[in-house]
Amino acid sequence: MNTKGNSAVMKRIFPLCLIVILIFVAACNKKSSTEPSDLELMQEQVRTLVDSMWQNYLDEAGIETGGILFHAQSGDNRLFCKTNMPNHASMHSLFRAASVTKTFTASAIMLLHQSNQLSIDDPVTAAIPGTTNPYLPDNQDFAIPFKDQITIRSLLEHRAGVFDLVNFNIPDSVSAVYAGMNWLDYVLGQDPSHQFSIDEIISVIAQHQLIHHKPGAEYSYTNTGYMLLGKIIERVSGMSIEDYFSSMLCLPNGLDNITFPLDSAHSLPEPRIPSWVMLDSAPLSTDLYNMSHEVAQGNLVTDSEDLLSWITKWQKGTAGLSMDTVLEMRQSSYPDQDYGLGTSYMEGFGYGHTGAIAGFLTLTFYDPLTDYSFVLLCNMWNFNSETSFDEQVYTLFDIAAHAKTLITGNQISTKSLKSNRQFQDMCKSISKRRF
Repeated sequence: MNTKGNSAVMKRIFPLCLIVILIFVAACNKKSSTEPSDLELMQEQVRTLVDSMWQNYLDEAGIETGGILFHAQSGDNRLFCKTNMPNHASMHSLFRAASVTKTFTASAIMLLHQSNQLSIDDPVTAAIPGTTNPYLPDNQDFAIPFKDQITIRSLLEHRAGVFDLVNFNIPDSVSAVYAGMNWLDYVLGQDPSHQFSIDEIISVIAQHQLIHHKPGAEYSYTNTGYMLLGKIIERVSGMSIEDYFSSMLCLPNGLDNITFPLDSAHSLPEPRIPSWVMLDSAPLSTDLYNMSHEVAQGNLVTDSEDLLSWITKWQKGTAGLSMDTVLEMRQSSYPDQDYGLGTSYMEGFGYGHTGAIAGFLTLTFYDPLTDYSFVLLCNMWNFNSETSFDEQVYTLFDIAAHAKTLITGNQISTKSLKSNRQFQDMCKSISKRRF
C-alpha cells in the first residue's frame, strides 16, 4: 500500500477543501447579512401602517399639509418613522410639546416632596418647611379666591378651581375693557411681543376674583394652576423653574435637547419641524410664537428622542423619582378621575400626557403592562370645519392604537376614546384658541 502517495494527495486536497468551506461560510454570512432583521421588518410594517392611515385622513380631509412623526420603544427596541414630514425631519428635530411640560412641573414638585422640602398636602398659604415664608406670596397679586383652601395636591390634580386664564374668556360681568375677551389675546393684540410673568398673570385672577369653583368641588383642567406650581418650585428651591428642570431632571437623565424657553418672540432653532394651522384650507405658519405665557405649563421644546427617553425613565422610576412616588403620581384622590398628579391615564395607552400648541399636537404615554412607550407628533391643526379638529385628534389616537397593537400584539379599542377626559380637554382647550 502506497501510504506516502496517499499522504501527498491528502496534503493537496485538504487546503482545497478548507478554501471551499470558507467560501461557503462567507456566502452564507453574506446572504444572512442582507436579510432584514425582525426589528427592521417591524419598523417597515409600522411605517407602512402610519403612512397609510395618515394619507387616508389627508385624502378624506382634502388637505396636503401636515405630517406625523412616530417614535416608540418596546422593551429595549426602538422604532422610528415619519410620513408627510420634511425630508430633514428626524428623531433629533425640535418641536414644541405644550402641556407635556406639566409632567416636568409635577415631577419637580414631587422631587421636592420626596426630599421633604415641601408637602403636597400643605395649603399654599402654609410656610415652606424650615422657613416662615409661605409657598405663594402673601400679597395682593396672589390674593386669589379660596387661597387658604387650595393645597399643592389639588393644583396637581386640577381640583383647585383656579381660573384658567389661558383658555377661558374673562366674564362679561367684570368691569374691564377686556371683559368678554381672552385676556392673553387682548394683551397680545396690543403688543405681540409682550413679556408675560407668572405674577402678572395671577394678578388678573386676583384683581377680578375669578374662579371656576371652590377647591375640591370638581375637576377643571387649568393651565394657570400649573403656573402657581411653577411659582412654588421657585420659592422652595431658590432657583428659576428652567434652572431647576435643567439641573434636577434634564441633565441627570441625559436630556440634552430639552429646553423651556420663555422668549416673547420665539422661533424654534434648527434642526426644527415646521408647524401649521389650517384655516379655510389655507396653511398658516406658526413658527413665531410668544412662549412667555406658557411658563411651567406649556413651554417645553424637545425632540422625539429625548421625549421618548423622558416618558420611559419617568414612568419606570429611573428619572430621579422613586417608583413609589411615580405610583402616587398615577393616582387621583378621586376614584372617578383619570388624571393623577400631572399624569394622565388613558385605557390601552397607559400613563403620560398630551400637548397642543400653535400647530403641534403631541401624544406620549407609557404602558407598564407591555413595557411600551411612544411619542406621536403631528405638525398641523385642522380648523377647516367645526368638527375637523376633533376628527384629527381622534385619528392620531387611532393611529397610535393600531401601531401599538402591531408592535406589542396588545389590542386597543378607541370606541370609548371620545369620553376620555384627556381627549376632551385637548379638544375643548384648542377650540377656544383664535388665529
